[in-house]
Amino acid sequence: DQFRGESQVILTTKPLFVEKMNILPGCCFVSGYDTAVRILNPAYYADGSEEMIHELSKKASAGSRIFVAGRIEQLGNGKSRFLTLRDIDIPNELNRMFVEIPEALFREDISSSQIRAQGKEADT
Repeated sequence: DQFRGESQVILTTKPLFVEKMNILPGCCFVSGYDTAVRILNPAYYADGSEEMIHELSKKASAGSRIFVAGRIEQLGNGKSRFLTLRDIDIPNELNRMFVEIPEALFREDISSSQIRAQGKEADT
């Protein structure tokens, strides 16, 4: 109900983002910082960096974009920093594909674990 009348949300069972983009060409996707790091990890591509750049460049040319939300990283001693798209090493060929969601529009200093715990408390 949270998105009713606002946006169309599509869920897939595809495990890799490239597979999601194959079945939803030209779509925009929203991901968190950690997922963006995984999308750009050559280990998820059979032929490494070269295949990653080739596959994602094709998707970008088809109009696919990935909007990336940041997250808090705990540094210890009670300190933390907010990680954003600017903290990810993105190959030049893929810069146009990734779009940062500005911190001011999105930032919520709560982890998914905390959200799940709150949901469990509400259910009891």
